[in-house]
Amino acid sequence: MTSFNETMKLKEQGEENIYFARRDRELIVALHLKNIKKFDNEDHSEFEELKTSYRSELEKLEQSHKDEHHLLSERYRELFAKIKKSIAGH
Repeated sequence: MTSFNETMKLKEQGEENIYFARRDRELIVALHLKNIKKFDNEDHSEFEELKTSYRSELEKLEQSHKDEHHLLSERYRELFAKIKKSIAGH
């Protein structure tokens, strides 16, 4: 059986853990919001061009592999790798 002091120590540690976990979550949310605002303020015209240029390729993939989900996911991965390479080249 634990003593009263040990019980109080565990209670305080638990409360401290809860406090810091809540604070960490709040800081993470604030960081995400800051990153979203930063992203929204940046110029993304080059990505819009890429999206437009690959849209038809995505639509073709979806039509040709409509019932073959495994193949479709493989083709998506290939296309996304291709898009990543083109973004890295910008």
